[in-house]
This record gives sequence, structure tokens and C-alpha cells, in this order.
Amino acid sequence: MKKTNKILSILLAACTVLTMFVFSVSAATTDINAGSSLSTAANIPSFGVDYVSSLSKAAEQDWFKFTTKSNEAYYTINLKNYNIPTGGNFDYDLDIILYDKNMQNLGQSSCFQGNSCSINIKLETSTTYYLLIKMGKNKT
Repeated sequence: MKKTNKILSILLAACTVLTMFVFSVSAATTDINAGSSLSTAANIPSFGVDYVSSLSKAAEQDWFKFTTKSNEAYYTINLKNYNIPTGGNFDYDLDIILYDKNMQNLGQSSCFQGNSCSINIKLETSTTYYLLIKMGKNKT
């Protein structure tokens, strides 16, 4: 069984400038318990904060939701795959998928072990969106 740690961060930038932030080992992080389904999606309360969660088995899914601000903006959703194997030679990708309230896929990305990936998108104002994070392909 393996435990895959990840950092999820949603960053807000002005609509005229898209700002990218880079994760660092020394960055302050906040633990968050993910929901296991759409109906139990964990609320991401703040923008510009790094949240840490983990997946412990291949079939597990982590669900999150957030509501956009009332002003027009671009959003950058970053995911860092720490993928810490705890037995065997597992090397899983992590997939992140952004959905709207109608479960329409608005964007997705895959992160290899030790790498980051992101979704950059202009979203509607004052609207709730959902994030699914799940294990992708095993590279071994």
C-alpha cells in the first residue's frame, strides 16, 4: 500500500495579469481532509493557501469544492505530486480534473512523481466549482 501526498493550491490573480506561484519545501501548508465523493466535497476556504492531503490506495478519490470571488479573475490550480511509496516500486501519476456544477470537465492535468501540474482558467464569478484528484497510471 502506498501513500501519495499532494499539495493543492488555488490562487487568484487579477484578470489582466495571470500570476504563477511556485511551491517550495519551506512554504507553509494547511492540512485538509478531502471528501470521498462529489456530495461530500471538502470546501477550500481560502485562495493563495497550500493545502495538503493524501491518497492511500489506487481507487481512492479526493473531492474538493470552491466558490469564486465576485470579481472577474483567472484562477490557477496547482497540484504537487509527492508520491511517497510505502512498499513496492509504485510510481503513480496524479490526475486533477476541474468540473462545473453540471459536472462538465473544464480542464485537467496529470502530475508525475515529484512534479507539479496546474490548470489555468478564467472562471465565472460567484460560482462553485469542483476538483477531483485521483491516482492515474502506475509507471512501474
